Amino acid sequence: MKQTFPGRSLEEWHVFTGLGEAGGAFLVGQLLATRNLKVNFTNSTGLTWNDIGANNVVFAGPPKFNLQTRDLPVAQDLVIGENIGDKSGAIHNLRPRPGEPDFFGEGTNDAQNSFGQTYALISRLPGLHGDGAILVLAGSATVGTLAAAKYVTSEVYVRELLGRVRLPSGKVPPYFQAVISAKYKNWTPVELSCVAHRVLTSQQPH
Repeated sequence: MKQTFPGRSLEEWHVFTGLGEAGGAFLVGQLLATRNLKVNFTNSTGLTWNDIGANNVVFAGPPKFNLQTRDLPVAQDLVIGENIGDKSGAIHNLRPRPGEPDFFGEGTNDAQNSFGQTYALISRLPGLHGDGAILVLAGSATVGTLAAAKYVTSEVYVRELLGRVRLPSGKVPPYFQAVISAKYKNWTPVELSCVAHRVLTSQQPH
């Protein structure tokens, strides 16, 4: 590219929707439509902080597509890093428990990136000022975002997730995170499993 366009600098460009993000938004919208909820769709570049503060929000995609998720005022144990050491794109485990890795890499895939294994992060976080909730479905690869959406819209996987995060009292905590491992074929998740989770408190500062 530099030889073709001498003197011009290269810049990252993310003004597009990945296949997994589009599919994930469709799955979530399809589920919410069965609950007679009013659902609005917008691209993240048009989403304001006033919108976030006034509504429950679902983000489909990693921070590079949803810049607002970088600045949410809540501490998280699991984050998708973009420039953390040399593991850009990995899901970083900031406080690993015994036996847990400190990061979940981008997985493995074939030369065309159509078959392989990847990771996704599900985060249910408090809304701004403690009002409502924010759900972030993000993959280290676009098919990971689709896997996260599939996980939270499928009864069998939701049952597994709630079983993992449920408190000793039997109650389901309002805020939590989970790392999902996804095997995929032809960009379709075919095998999903939860490999790590955290329960969060609404009082956690950024």
